[in-house]
Amino acid sequence: MYLQPFLDVIQSDETSAQITGVAFSSIYKFLTLEVLDLDTVNVTDALNLIVDAVTSCRFEVTDPASEEVVLMKILQVLLACMKSKASVNLSKQHVCNIVNSCFTTRKNTCSCEIYVFFSG
Repeated sequence: MYLQPFLDVIQSDETSAQITGVAFSSIYKFLTLEVLDLDTVNVTDALNLIVDAVTSCRFEVTDPASEEVVLMKILQVLLACMKSKASVNLSKQHVCNIVNSCFTTRKNTCSCEIYVFFSG
């Protein structure tokens, strides 16, 4: 699968928030366009890699607005993982990691504007 370059960007702490956001958008497209479905070879491995990368995301904060966009994209990708038809292949541990990351992201965020918009 072609996910690894995007996952590498997401996990790099030397990448700016803008570039990380683009990588998240790409992963989000893979998920929402159902490129990864139950018939995809190694779909379980792919979803596990996505969850692992997203939950260990690192990026260089250059401005607060970009950081908020990346945090929103983290939540979007995690939600897309759960809504995917292939999510039945996620382990209980990965589902717990997704839920924990959503709570942690929300708890550690200073600004609530994007979360109010995203959750509504």
